[in-house]
Amino acid sequence: MKDNSKKIIVNFHIKKLESLTDEEIQEEFPDRDGRWSIQTKRALRRFQTEKLDLNENWASVGPDWTCPCCERPKYDLFRLSVNQILLANLHVHHDHLADFLKEKLHQKFGSKWAHCVSRSGIYLEDVGSKLIGRFAPCLVCADCNAADGAAKAGLPTLPRFFSFRVSEICKFIQVSPNSEHKVSLDIAMGIFIDIEKDFQKRVLFLDQLFNMILCGDLLQEEGNIRRNKYISTYDYIKNELIKSFYDDYKNISNDINGFLRRSLSRDGVSSNSLSRKVTIDIPTQEDYLNHDGSGGLKIWQETPESWSCPCCSRVKFQILRRSNKSKKKKWSGRILKHTQYVLMSPENWDDPLSWEITGQNEEIICMDCASVIPKIKQMKPELSRDEVFFQIEDIRELVKASPHQGHEVNWEQAVLRAYNSLQRIPAVDFYNEKRNRLSVFSFIYRHFSKMYNNENDIVLGAVRQYYIEKNKINEFDVDDFISDCLNDIGFVK
Repeated sequence: MKDNSKKIIVNFHIKKLESLTDEEIQEEFPDRDGRWSIQTKRALRRFQTEKLDLNENWASVGPDWTCPCCERPKYDLFRLSVNQILLANLHVHHDHLADFLKEKLHQKFGSKWAHCVSRSGIYLEDVGSKLIGRFAPCLVCADCNAADGAAKAGLPTLPRFFSFRVSEICKFIQVSPNSEHKVSLDIAMGIFIDIEKDFQKRVLFLDQLFNMILCGDLLQEEGNIRRNKYISTYDYIKNELIKSFYDDYKNISNDINGFLRRSLSRDGVSSNSLSRKVTIDIPTQEDYLNHDGSGGLKIWQETPESWSCPCCSRVKFQILRRSNKSKKKKWSGRILKHTQYVLMSPENWDDPLSWEITGQNEEIICMDCASVIPKIKQMKPELSRDEVFFQIEDIRELVKASPHQGHEVNWEQAVLRAYNSLQRIPAVDFYNEKRNRLSVFSFIYRHFSKMYNNENDIVLGAVRQYYIEKNKINEFDVDDFISDCLNDIGFVK
């Protein structure tokens, strides 16, 4: 470290994680885990499979982690699915009572309830929901988390927002290595009976808080003390690094994200979507007319009845289906925006480098078609930061659509097509860079045109000077730059 009168100069070296072997990763990060670890590789050989579903929670703790509920070490948590996928998943078990107050406000005011109550009401919801929980969130194995759900499913009289504590789950499960837990409903029911009075007191308190929020009670005046009033050494160094070495900082961030993607494996995502037999419910006309767009009410209402999804050809009524995530099995159906690029026909369609994008259109597609790329990125974390480039034609060829249910997707072809689409990224980047450059130029040109009453020579002189001074364009190149922008300005309209 060097010190002069105005700056402290620090030189240090950071290992490039991308270049490390699996063995070096294991040595460098003994408190982390992933598909690269010795234990994971050993488990794949033991269960005689190459498919692995390992999530971020599993990767965030070391190989010697033990579940606090069933007390099994990681090696006993690996389990083979019916699709011959090795499961390595940990989940955050949380108290659903913490969602109770927010759900009541959502039912009263809709999804934008926070705009309908005072700022103190938002504060009360946040503090009250945390205060009233029976337990703090806890990382547990997938089987212990599932046991809580299995017990509640087997005991339908339990309150909807009730969750068992980790210290309670361990009492009604029968544990075996590398297997799902067996659940004793009788013991689980007995536990609830013992704590029911305590649970009801908490619910009563939340009901009182709900009424206070509606009445505008317990108002809290805001203060003026900054949360970060003290200068953190870490934050100071981080901010200086970002300002002085932004490209290096970005490369380091990308390297860390690459390490995370290298650790994960999501072969289990959507693996059994085609094998499940589902009951198809058909919405009534009343259900359809009352549908709220699943969080996208404005675009749902603005989309005409004559619309059909350009990918799967379903109309608005047909994209409604029962939600798998909602306990009340609400109707789900959303319309989303999709960027469709206009391609100039290349001389060789098999050569992505010869493609040229000449424009873009904003299409709207159904949520099942829009979910194809996010699910691919879940399956293949190494694609999570890349701009997978799917045109409507790509999605159309991958999905088999039916009314009122999710798509059947050829995931093998979808993943292959996603990898192939990466070759198109240079064309997309070139187009976006040009579009952004022209958008900025258009804004600057309009600004000076207004300032100088459209006196063209004066406007062009001001634009020229701006780019020389602010954007550091060489004065010998700036005239050609302006001429090209003026010729292409229609590109951004």
